[in-house]
Amino acid sequence: MPISIIDSTYVEGFKNAHYDQYMAIAEIIDNSIQANAKNIHIVGIHENLLMESGRQLARLNALLVYDDGDGMSKKIAEKCLVYGGGTRHGAKKNLGKFGMGLPSASGSQCDKTEVYTWQKSNIVYKSVLDFEALSKKNPPEYDDVEELNKLPTPLFNMIKNIIISGNYAKFSKNHGTVVFWQDCKRFRHKTYKTFYTSFEKVVGRIYRHIINKNGINISLTGFRKSGDAYVLMQEFETYKKIRANDPLFLMENNLIEDVDRNYAKQATNKVYSKEDSLKINNKKYNIKQTFTIAIDGLRSSLGGTKNAGSQPLGKLYAEHFGISLVRSNRELKLANFKFIDATNAPEHRWWSAEIAFEPEMDEIFGVTFDKQEARNFRKIDAKEYSDAIEEDDEALIIMHELTNIISGNITSMMKELKIRAKGSRTSKKTKCPECEEIAIENNKCNKCNYILEFCLKHDDQPLDNKGICGICISDPPVPVEICTLHFQPLIKGECKNCNEDRGRSGVILSKDEEKRLRLHLENNYPNYKDNVFLLDQAINHYKTVSLNQIYIYTNNGPFNFIDHETFGQITIISVNMDHPFYERYMEEVIESEKKSLSDLSHIHLIIGALIKAERDNETPDVIENYRGTFGLNLKKLMKLYHFEESS
Repeated sequence: MPISIIDSTYVEGFKNAHYDQYMAIAEIIDNSIQANAKNIHIVGIHENLLMESGRQLARLNALLVYDDGDGMSKKIAEKCLVYGGGTRHGAKKNLGKFGMGLPSASGSQCDKTEVYTWQKSNIVYKSVLDFEALSKKNPPEYDDVEELNKLPTPLFNMIKNIIISGNYAKFSKNHGTVVFWQDCKRFRHKTYKTFYTSFEKVVGRIYRHIINKNGINISLTGFRKSGDAYVLMQEFETYKKIRANDPLFLMENNLIEDVDRNYAKQATNKVYSKEDSLKINNKKYNIKQTFTIAIDGLRSSLGGTKNAGSQPLGKLYAEHFGISLVRSNRELKLANFKFIDATNAPEHRWWSAEIAFEPEMDEIFGVTFDKQEARNFRKIDAKEYSDAIEEDDEALIIMHELTNIISGNITSMMKELKIRAKGSRTSKKTKCPECEEIAIENNKCNKCNYILEFCLKHDDQPLDNKGICGICISDPPVPVEICTLHFQPLIKGECKNCNEDRGRSGVILSKDEEKRLRLHLENNYPNYKDNVFLLDQAINHYKTVSLNQIYIYTNNGPFNFIDHETFGQITIISVNMDHPFYERYMEEVIESEKKSLSDLSHIHLIIGALIKAERDNETPDVIENYRGTFGLNLKKLMKLYHFEESS
């Protein structure tokens, strides 16, 4: 029998549920885990779409989630896409509770959702949530559940490909579920490439405990739609098994090996303090509090306290800055929660905190139905606590106690980190590109005797065969701002002799300068290694523009939009390809051999001015924090901004 929901004029409102793309997918994964699934396979599907401008662009336009869980009966399948039709209302255990997850999450991302579920080998129930179809009905009604004898062949073939080629457990004929999102117009990441880059970091962090303890497999694979068929996207890692991404840096199965193999498969933090419960006035609350701090010597091994933050591992730590709030072993949110005032202090990234609780505490913490927020979880000041005592407000009293615990631990950990820093500021050791040990000191490796080609302190100064830098040994000392070719002081970032040479030859870079710059880009930016197209693109644009700024594009996590470093007189500006601004406005130009970086001149001018302002500022820690805040706010504004599709 058809089920009526509401007047058709309200259908559009269901699209406005404020789910982040990954948190919406997490709702589907939650359902799979609750259904006792051991294998959950996510498929991102690229399609060529015709834009209003007349251009055809490849876009991530569909997503499929398969699990081998218990499946649903016909009665439950009839309600699974009805808002509030879930079966776990008020649950005090496990992940679900509110009965809104599947339809709300799906509707926030796509216009059409199909659910296929089975508890017998030859009976598959199909439910559909189609906004376009509903908007044409008044009152809007769901169609009856359809009974099939098998999954649609194209969907089954994709799943079978993943299971066989990825060496996962066999397809579950007797029980399982597939959720298939189509017309995903509201995805934040519009291409599979950017979605793929961030997926493991976010999903691996949300489900780290479940992956690590319960042995559940979550995988990601990309397919390209071609007519009615789906073709495997082999340019990305296929059948990728998602690893645990631990912001406490205690788990051995984490992503550290991707950025620093010296610390692969080991904890880089140690437990600072840990309590399994919270006791107030002889009443016990099941709220676990765990605080961790970087192991002794970690920052020293990364080049000392001034350099550690700029190393890949230091940047990974920065991406996990904050307090992780965990509900039923699944992360709700990683955030500041107003506990951290001076966020620019470099020591902050080297400690971590996790507060874990069960659904029985949802009301106390104010957990929202979409499991993205806990509205009551925040720092409580003395006045609020005084009001809470008078009103006997249990939630505020608990949060005041947690405030004291969290703030006290943060203060203690920060003190310890500052004491450690005083003894490590002189460390100069960095990683050797040959043996990959942290053993480069004075331009030479203490382990394998490898000698660098250029000085670590003076980036573009060649070394002799003993690793000696002509600038470093000069007496009296040569100023840092000096041309390493002519040994002349730089005036406003330029060497007088270089300017004269370039003026005579009509070039911006000499052959020797260009060779050194290419080598530096290849050695320090992985996607430029042996990539002649990207190297030529960046250097030719630099020669054309001639502003002592070169633009390169690299993956740098989900937050920062821009970063920079100096290479002699050149400022290397790196634009983050993981940021949604890049994806929407810059990706098409960068990846097209038919376009030029000059097409991005208006964006480069603004970025260049921001970086120039940074270099002129004498408080780098403040500026680094500002840069991260800028990137995060740009990301938030893009999420709220209403873009015209024709763009």
